[in-house]
Amino acid sequence: MNEPLLKNAPIREAIIEFQTLQTNSDIDALKGFIKKNETEYPNIKEKIGFQLSARFGVEASDVKSSKNIEGYILSDESKKKVIQISVNKLSIHIIKPYDCWNNFMNIVYNVWEKYISSVELNCVKKISIRYINEIEIDLTEIEILEKHLKMLPKIPKSINSNVNHFFMQLGLNNKEKDIYSIINQSFNPPNNNILPYIFDIEVYIEKDYFNWDKLWEDIEIIRDFKNNIFFNGLSKHIIKKYK
Repeated sequence: MNEPLLKNAPIREAIIEFQTLQTNSDIDALKGFIKKNETEYPNIKEKIGFQLSARFGVEASDVKSSKNIEGYILSDESKKKVIQISVNKLSIHIIKPYDCWNNFMNIVYNVWEKYISSVELNCVKKISIRYINEIEIDLTEIEILEKHLKMLPKIPKSINSNVNHFFMQLGLNNKEKDIYSIINQSFNPPNNNILPYIFDIEVYIEKDYFNWDKLWEDIEIIRDFKNNIFFNGLSKHIIKKYK
């Protein structure tokens, strides 16, 4: 798609996630991946999961809790580049400021190459792209929100009210390409006459990938669908603010 380049894109966080099937589904298999990334991502945290087990008897009952490592969170010195990895899942996050798609993909490619050389990967079962946008709306424009935010709920004129708070989730799918999207929209509290509008778009494909070339082709396709939602969900007036 030939969409305008937004030099000041309102992206708060960009995420690409791979849900995978590993032959060696063991948390220890991830340590080689961590080792390969420790120079660029020196901050490493464990993701801890808790489990409760209960045994009930006539004379006594017993409840036990245990914790285990479910994965790791890696980040660079700035904490603006983040990797989350667990058994059968890998995600790469860029925290604001976001540069551009090509640079983001270079980061993703680099992480991916280290990932597939560290684990025994059977296939990828799901790929997803998620962009969390924070759009600044001037409170003087609150009466014409529907003109600028095209995916807001439509309020009948007879109610004689404006939307000032809401949370809405939409599920869309492109039937031709089996692409699905989850769109979350909400307002954050106003600040200095600005109403922050959260436009959270996730687009994904669920199928088994054994061919990585096809996987990267489909990532570009779901990116196009994500852009289509973004640019058609906002007015030209809003988009112009971020060029």
